[in-house]
Amino acid sequence: MSGNELLTEIAGVPVLWKSDCGYELEKLGKLFKHHVCDNYGNASPHVIEFKPTFTKVAVPSDAKVKWDGYYVGCFHQKNHVTWFHSAATGLDYLVLSGEMWVVHDRQAATTTCYMYCRRTNGRYVERPEFADPIILLLHTVPAMYHRYTIHAAAVEIGGQAHVLVGESGHGKSTLCVDLVAQGANYMGDDIVYLYRDGSRGTVMVGSLLFEAKLFPPGTKRRKDFFDIVDLYGQRGVKSSPLKGIYYVCRSKERHSRLERLPAIDAIVRLLRASNNARMQYDVDEWQQVCQSAATDVPYYIFRFGDRELLELSMFENA
Repeated sequence: MSGNELLTEIAGVPVLWKSDCGYELEKLGKLFKHHVCDNYGNASPHVIEFKPTFTKVAVPSDAKVKWDGYYVGCFHQKNHVTWFHSAATGLDYLVLSGEMWVVHDRQAATTTCYMYCRRTNGRYVERPEFADPIILLLHTVPAMYHRYTIHAAAVEIGGQAHVLVGESGHGKSTLCVDLVAQGANYMGDDIVYLYRDGSRGTVMVGSLLFEAKLFPPGTKRRKDFFDIVDLYGQRGVKSSPLKGIYYVCRSKERHSRLERLPAIDAIVRLLRASNNARMQYDVDEWQQVCQSAATDVPYYIFRFGDRELLELSMFENA
């Protein structure tokens, strides 16, 4: 990190974050600590800039609504996102609220997040909290490069990625961290990316190495955040070829077990795990990624029993 910039790598995409506010850069540095890189060779990064403004959003008159509604994992329930596209400018305008909006310029590889500021007593500038659009940016910017988010956890074992999908509260994060404790490499506990390797067509899994949300020992009502990479001293893997997909559900049996299911079930599960599939760049490519993932690797139900009896070898031998 230097000056007002922070260079990161997310699922193989270099992203340069910019802000004129030191507090925002410091917060971004902590959030993306395992994605920070010093350089990215000759590749040009996608630039995301947070920019204060005293003028409210002005969407071009020719702009048409591409999508409107709530966005998974983003903002309070009372808020929603309206996505406009202007054919005249070639830009996308994602209006989050009256105080914040995002402008994507896919051709120029830039994204600007405008924050409407107010002056208090004529001097002090009240600036909106910039954290709200982060999840939206992490969904839409990588999607420009055919990296698509799914609500899932993932670990790397033996150089290959195992993706854990399932409903909230069924144990994805817990299973992920238990496997890391036994020697797997952490790839994320809530959001990961699926994409196809351009040269081989192999389905890849990209990491989002944020802190994991877990119930602390002895508690069941609240979750705390834990830096799994630092906690277990494991290597944070940024991408790896997909080896298997597992639907995690709780079991009353003591021993966990796997049940193989057909590919069509995997396609349905991946589409359900996607974060607003309609609100994507290149929806056809996203659906093809899902189809390739479902047909190229096995899909299982993982019936999660007693944590003390969990063995890493179940996934190594799957």
